[in-house]
Amino acid sequence: AAEAAAEAAAAEAAGEAGKRGGRCTGSALAAATSLLACSHPDSAARTVVFCGGPSVGGAGAIVDSDAGSTVRSHKELEAGSARATAAAEHYDALGRAAAARGHGVDVVAASLEEVGLYEMKALLGRTGGAALQGESFQDSHLLDSLRRLYARAPDGSVGMGFGAQFELTAGRDCEAIEHIGGGGGAAGEPEGLSVRECGGARSFAWAGGSLSPHTCVGLTLTPAKKGGGASVMPQHQLLQLSARYSTAGGRRVRRVTTLRLPRLTQSYDAKSLLPALDQQAVAALLVRQAVAKANSGASAPEMLRWIDRLLIKTMKTLCAYSKGDPGSVALPPAAGIVPGFVFHLRRSPVLRTSGASPDRTTFFRLLASTLDTFSSLLLVQPTLRGFRVGSGGSAPLPLEPTSVTPDRLLLLDSFTQLVVCKGGALALAARSPGSPPAEEVQQLTDAVAAEAAALGAARFPAPLLIECEQGSSKARYLAQKVNPDVPLSAFLQGLYRAIVE
Repeated sequence: AAEAAAEAAAAEAAGEAGKRGGRCTGSALAAATSLLACSHPDSAARTVVFCGGPSVGGAGAIVDSDAGSTVRSHKELEAGSARATAAAEHYDALGRAAAARGHGVDVVAASLEEVGLYEMKALLGRTGGAALQGESFQDSHLLDSLRRLYARAPDGSVGMGFGAQFELTAGRDCEAIEHIGGGGGAAGEPEGLSVRECGGARSFAWAGGSLSPHTCVGLTLTPAKKGGGASVMPQHQLLQLSARYSTAGGRRVRRVTTLRLPRLTQSYDAKSLLPALDQQAVAALLVRQAVAKANSGASAPEMLRWIDRLLIKTMKTLCAYSKGDPGSVALPPAAGIVPGFVFHLRRSPVLRTSGASPDRTTFFRLLASTLDTFSSLLLVQPTLRGFRVGSGGSAPLPLEPTSVTPDRLLLLDSFTQLVVCKGGALALAARSPGSPPAEEVQQLTDAVAAEAAALGAARFPAPLLIECEQGSSKARYLAQKVNPDVPLSAFLQGLYRAIVE
């Protein structure tokens, strides 16, 4: 990464005044994937793209070389951009070719300007590659992420899987599947999907590209439409998911998971499902479904309307209430976190595009579609804990402005960022070195910083650690999470009114 940073800086310096660096990222990537296809057609291989700025020439260009020309925005993309469409088609074709060989493609972007991650999203999805972002190739969290991505397995090889093949076997009443992140595919389409039937089972097989230890696959199953004739169905549904891949050392691995689930009758009551409902998994799948809708072309307002309608419909089914009385709505404990999670999802960077660049939005959506359940919840709904001098512990706090007080030290965990923020009084005390209050504040700060480092030690991508004081410029990372446009209480009141209508 250091060598790539030096090369990027030298290329930028060599450019003409008022001109961007002469990058042809799409053409360079096409050459790299072609070379690997010829030299390693049936073995493990991975391409890493280090982007220090936007591509200005060749296939995949996203902007002119003139430094005065602006890179595409969300508004321009929604209106239709021929250049962005052409670049996306180029990268999509490269992704299909690399996935067919079982090769992976990773993108490391270190630039204050857009590099074209939006156009590369299908490439990354099809090959199972990782996207990393930073302002500089020297950023510590970017370097840590690279180390974790290419960490060694116990046998000494890189801890990755290549040429992955997935197969889901279900009953014949499962008509179709939809891919919603992880394990190959783009825009809900599993890569190279094939369907076959044998006896009373139906199998779906697709290519999964490359795998990493953090890969998490999401699928939705569509039941077949009921025919006219009555048939006796078994009381249980069997599902089996098989994953085959090669390690970097050439060893073939197969992992199989088999589930035996009770089958519902046609006249079941939805509330009878609550004891078995995993609401955290429901929330994580909801995030992936929203990302899948975005990848299929839905705008941010369309996604917000879709998720609002889905929440109202679900809560109408599961809640107990009296028609016309919002105060009578009783949320079932088994689904109690869902409304609050949707509130945070609506204002998360996964859905909201205002104030964010297309590349930044793409980064969060790619990340959300590959994370496990707990990490997905943390990305959408951060945790906030407060520490006080002499308290000996921490207390969970709501994401509200009232949680920010002068005598608290706060730790915000949003998965991609860990923010340690001193309250105003603590920051003032720390400015008197040698005094007992300053020493106590420093001890507390060191303890919280160590706890933050422990939280992010095994996380991928490595989070950015930010230390700040209340009211400082860096405190904006905390303020944007605790200052919603609409309070949670107002959102819930509107939801309750919609439920009882």
